[in-house]
Amino acid sequence: MGSNLARNLASREGNKVAVYNRSREKTDDLIAQHPEAGFLPAFSYEEFAASLSKPRTAIIMVKAGRGTDAVIDELVKVFEPGDIIVDGGNAYFPDTIRREKAVRETGINFVGA
Repeated sequence: MGSNLARNLASREGNKVAVYNRSREKTDDLIAQHPEAGFLPAFSYEEFAASLSKPRTAIIMVKAGRGTDAVIDELVKVFEPGDIIVDGGNAYFPDTIRREKAVRETGINFVGA
């Protein structure tokens, strides 16, 4: 869902973009189809977090609902206070408000976009 955004960000001078998908096959396909992007592939949340410069920023592009909550829960485990999670999915606004409140309590910043 976020491959076009990732490619756009990677095309800008000075950007390095790490990519992660729970399906290794999708990550491998993206890397193979777009070698020009210079993506940094990650195959776990831990690898993904370790590949980012601090303060880390993750833009998640996941279908609205439980999947978004699951990704946020995993990122909170590997991120630190001051890091940023941006939900780029099409969330129902009360879910965004709930997520922002829960993530804020960890010291991690949350943006519902």
